[in-house]
Formats: sequence, C-alpha cells, structure tokens
Amino acid sequence: MKNTLTPLVISLFCIQAAYGQFSIHLDGGYGFAPPNQEVGSFSDRTQGFNGFGYVFGSYGKGVQAGLRLGYHWNYLLGVELGAYFQQHELRSYSLNDTVFVQTVDRSTSQILLTPTLVFGRSDEGLRPFGRVGLVIPLNTSLTEDLYLENDFTNQGGTFNVSRREYEHEVSRNMGALASLGLCYRKGMLSITAEAYWQSLTLRPLSRTMVSYTVNDEDFLEQIPTVLREQVFVDEIREDSNGFGLNTDPDQPGTQLVFALPYSTVGLRLGIGIMIGE
Repeated sequence: MKNTLTPLVISLFCIQAAYGQFSIHLDGGYGFAPPNQEVGSFSDRTQGFNGFGYVFGSYGKGVQAGLRLGYHWNYLLGVELGAYFQQHELRSYSLNDTVFVQTVDRSTSQILLTPTLVFGRSDEGLRPFGRVGLVIPLNTSLTEDLYLENDFTNQGGTFNVSRREYEHEVSRNMGALASLGLCYRKGMLSITAEAYWQSLTLRPLSRTMVSYTVNDEDFLEQIPTVLREQVFVDEIREDSNGFGLNTDPDQPGTQLVFALPYSTVGLRLGIGIMIGE
C-alpha cells in the first residue's frame, strides 16, 4: 500500500508545482463609511437643546491604492499579500454658541497589510472570485487640530483665537477583510473588479501637543508636560483632577481612551499579470 501511495503523492505534488502561478496586481478603489458608525458629535447651542447630534463616518473612508503579490496552487485556491495606502480627514467635533466656537479636525493616513486566501479567479476568461483574510495596520498616522474662538466683545472683552495640534500614537489591532468580485483573464493579463468589506477599529495610545498658538503667538513652551503629553486609559479614578490620574505637572497626564473606527465597505479595480501555466 505504501509503495502505491508514494508515486500518487509525488504525482499530485508535481501537478500542483507545474500549475502554480504567481500574480502581481495594482489596485485602486474607494471606501465608504458604514451607516451609523459614530466618530464624534456636534452641538449648536444657538439652536437650543435640539442642536446636539452625532457625527457618523470612518477614518478609513476615501481613496485606497495598493499592490498585491500572490501565488495560486490551482484554479480554485491561492494566497495573496497586499499592501495598501489610504488617508482621510474628518471633523470629529464642533461646538457653536454665542461666545465659543470650537472644532476638532483629525487627519489620518495608513499603510495596511492584507494577507488573504483567494478562491477562484486564475482560469482563462471571466470568473468569480472571493478573498478572506486579515487587515494589519503597519503604520498609522493621526493628527488632531483643535480650533477655539472666544468672543467676549459683547461683554466688553476681547476676541481670541487659539489652536492646538496633537500627534497621536495609535494601536495596531488586527482586523478582518472579505471581498467578492469578477476577474477577466486573457493570457497573462488579468483585470479585476471587487466589492470589499473591511472591519478595523483602532484606539489611541498617547498624544503629544506639537503646536499651541493664541492669536498667532506661540505658547507651546509655556504649557506644562501634564497638558502637553498624555496617555489614554480605560478609566480615570473619581478622585482625579481635571488633568487625569497624574497631578505632577512635569509628568504626562491621562485621558479617557476612545475608538477610532476604520471600517469601510468599498469598490476596487485592479490590473495585473499572472505568471505560470
């Protein structure tokens, strides 16, 4: 029996090796925010209590471009490793009343790795395919711009404008990716169109104030460390002061952590080559 199985296993291995194909694809697409995904809030006190609401969106929304390298064992199964770049800006908070105007704008960019299993696609002609795998944030940049107007001129005071800019360190939680699409192959050329779903939620680990101006005058050096550098925690003790757990002005302060949803649904188009039989 052993003598019979050995040639069979070797033959199957040789068939797979002879068929094996490498693929290289360039992709481009656009991701849309899922409905009811909260990223912030707004308040317009000039309109009374009815002026409060939530901001919905996704930090992963927008144009996404990348490169995928793959290997296909047969007409039905393969693996791919993708690297994608995406960036987006959104307003996560706004406040408007008779004295104060405040906005918080966040800008983010990412490099994502996407190892996936591929089902179908490598045969000649038009074929459906699917992909399932992981989303791994290799690098995430998050910048926050806080703008504040104080208008006390109606009370005999002054009009002031301050701006604070923060840079964040962000977690590297993994997410999930799934897609369905169509592939048209003619010879070595391959053209793909797919609808994808990406589930990814990150969280800030720390933030550093890199700029602070009042009426265009720089005050950054006058800000104590407890306000200039902060770490994010799951909870703050009830006996904490307004700066968080730490009361030492020369040590970093703390802030409550919040979610950074990068989940999207979107469309991608790609073009590539298949190398092999």
